Amino acid sequence: MAEKPPASADFTETTVATRLAYDGTSWGGSGPWVHPGTPPKPGGERFCYFDGDEAVIVWTHKKLGQPTHRDMLAIAREGGTDHAGLFTWWRFWHHRIGKVS
Repeated sequence: MAEKPPASADFTETTVATRLAYDGTSWGGSGPWVHPGTPPKPGGERFCYFDGDEAVIVWTHKKLGQPTHRDMLAIAREGGTDHAGLFTWWRFWHHRIGKVS
């Protein structure tokens, strides 16, 4: 009998194996993101790349047993290679998208 795949694949295993830094000055790679706090709480995974002249970020927001969170996958794009602008947008919104009241 074939082994059944997990119900939700680990996002980091489906993206590039090499994790690179990305922020307003560099772009590319994947890694986890966290909710701020002491200690920080896991939030999900992120993956950034260029698609031609568009900066793209793909991220998950994981429920992780929190009643005010939902499991989700999101993609945002910004034309003209403006990865700094996209990162600024994502930095504000990624904590809010995936939460419910």
